[in-house]
Amino acid sequence: AVGCMEFGGCFLNKRLSRSNQHGTVRRTTDAFQMAISVLYQNPVQNFAITPNNLTDAPKVCLDFLKEVPTVWDETRYVAGCPGETAVIARRNADVWYVAAVNAADAPLEIAVKDVLEALDVADADVEVISGGNQPERKKAASGKKLSVAKNDGLVMIVNME
Repeated sequence: AVGCMEFGGCFLNKRLSRSNQHGTVRRTTDAFQMAISVLYQNPVQNFAITPNNLTDAPKVCLDFLKEVPTVWDETRYVAGCPGETAVIARRNADVWYVAAVNAADAPLEIAVKDVLEALDVADADVEVISGGNQPERKKAASGKKLSVAKNDGLVMIVNME
């Protein structure tokens, strides 16, 4: 048997090292890291945090990592282009978590209404975690249009209860 290690977790240090003082600079935003906690599907979900993250990572990120499910009831492709963009939705009970990431030079434009239609959801409470390296969690109306810059991401939480 051949063994392999798969890493699909989010990483909150700005540098790819334990100390956050040395190593390669992470090119993606904190919002992107939240999105990949939904986007990637692994047998074991990984959240790579170091002790400094408990004081230097945005509170919205730490709160979301405590909330995000690690088991999904349903997964749907919403949009994307290989190597450029991905918008994937995963449902746990009555809540959809929609992850969007962008590696393309042009901004990724997402209409909340279009996402709700793709999920066959007529009415729901929608919140969005976005804002690059200073992410915030805000309510989003169905008429809202969202933009995701290069190396950025967002998470849309669609609560159908």
